[in-house]
Amino acid sequence: VIPYRAVTSLSDETVDDFLQGWNDNRVRILIFSKAESIRLRYLIIAFRFRNRAAVGHVRLDVPENSRTSRKYNVQSKM
Repeated sequence: VIPYRAVTSLSDETVDDFLQGWNDNRVRILIFSKAESIRLRYLIIAFRFRNRAAVGHVRLDVPENSRTSRKYNVQSKM
């Protein structure tokens, strides 16, 4: 069973804090998608590498996340 906290849901307000969480010494990974939840393959990867990487999910279809998608030049037509 994969814990529901394997991937952190992020918004424009929380993405910078997530990326600057260096004190746990883990790599930060951002996943961008239009879906409310991420695909199982990404959940499995997040769970497998939970001790080495922190995974965050940014939804592209939410207007509140437009700043983050522009900052990282992510196309909304993915």
